Amino acid sequence: KFFQGLDELAQRPDDTAVRRNVLEAARNLGSLFRTISTGLKGIQKNLNVEVGTAVTQVNALVTDIASLNQQILESRSAGAGNSRDPNDLMDQRDLKLRKLSELVEIKVFEQSDGQVNVFADGDPLVTQGVANTLSVTTTVTNGVSTSTPVFTGNNAPLVLRSGRLEGLVTSRDVTIPKYLTDLNTLATGVIQEFNKQ
Repeated sequence: KFFQGLDELAQRPDDTAVRRNVLEAARNLGSLFRTISTGLKGIQKNLNVEVGTAVTQVNALVTDIASLNQQILESRSAGAGNSRDPNDLMDQRDLKLRKLSELVEIKVFEQSDGQVNVFADGDPLVTQGVANTLSVTTTVTNGVSTSTPVFTGNNAPLVLRSGRLEGLVTSRDVTIPKYLTDLNTLATGVIQEFNKQ
């Protein structure tokens, strides 16, 4: 409707009704651009919150895996008189490992004592009975908060290669900003076209 109005205005530049229609269409288009931009920024903000939630889930899982490692070690050490079957504990741990692998790409190395060590891009998440938890560092750029997953002990960033957490970060840091840039480019093009009239 906006560009049709511009074509009509080019043919009848002195027609005040056409001018009024073009201005109204321009206002509506500007409002639409602002609404889309606000919506994308809202999605970006929600993704940032989800990054924090995913980090909390990772921490719960690595803590549980480390605890199960310790229980498996104790269960195997106690021998036949033990009340807990190490196989049940291993099944529980395998379930936790599957859930963790959905969040971040991991490599699991089983030890001879039944415990596992879990790594994310070479960095330990679980070493036998010890969990290496994550936290988030928050930076604010142009009024936009960004939470980055880091290891709690040394603030080294968690390298993300795949998994839900990587998807959230990529959507927040790459996909949404690209849409915002494309929207800005489109809006700038419309303004330039309008100014030609």
